[in-house]
Amino acid sequence: MHISVFCGASLPTTSIYDNVLSGFPLNDIKLSKAEKDTTVEHCLKSVALWDEVKDVLETMFANPIDERTKAYLTGKMG
Repeated sequence: MHISVFCGASLPTTSIYDNVLSGFPLNDIKLSKAEKDTTVEHCLKSVALWDEVKDVLETMFANPIDERTKAYLTGKMG
């Protein structure tokens, strides 16, 4: 058995959003944009990270984001 140990910091090469969803394409599971958003929020809430990263996600998607998705990402849905 061979075990590798890495020293030093390793920076992620994808966004938080893409990282959370990375398993779906690997398993040939296709999700709509709404399903992706719901999945990301659910996963981040389940590990108590949503409140810390929702503003970052909102900023990342600030330009192309529609108002419905922006409201969803910020938790300001009516």
